[in-house]
Amino acid sequence: MSDQMSEPKAPPRTEVALLAAKIAGTFRGAFEQDLLGAKTPDMTSPEETTEGGLRALQHVTLKMSNGLAMVIGTVRCLERRAELLPYQRLAQMHVVRFKEPIDFDAVSYEVFVGKARSVLGDVGITVSVADDDKQPEPVYADGPQQQSRTKFWALAVGVVIGCVLAWLVLR
Repeated sequence: MSDQMSEPKAPPRTEVALLAAKIAGTFRGAFEQDLLGAKTPDMTSPEETTEGGLRALQHVTLKMSNGLAMVIGTVRCLERRAELLPYQRLAQMHVVRFKEPIDFDAVSYEVFVGKARSVLGDVGITVSVADDDKQPEPVYADGPQQQSRTKFWALAVGVVIGCVLAWLVLR
């Protein structure tokens, strides 16, 4: 009878999810006392299943005391590789998103990257820093709302043009 009253058990994690959770736990443990400015390095963990690794992408983040976080890289545990943003791109993104300069310098970030290489290397993950020449995803000043508005207007203009063309053809 006591078994019926106990808390329901969480479903067991799959092999890939266990690996990803181990990597995230190792990363968190290594950086729990470290700060970059006022931000704490962290890594996401997957859910119980990654659907055979399809949803195994993990994000390296910088958590702020106000609860906000900024994604600064990714880890692909099945491919045994991670990629972090270069400092310059990270600093630019911070200004766009938070309207203020980032609160740590390039040297501090390089120390973090070195430690991340060591910690993740110990669990078989190779860490690289993204190429500054590679085109980043577009950054919108107003965030996702601006991107949604742009897509809306592009769709609206396309519909209007399509209607005008249909009217011209069918009259």
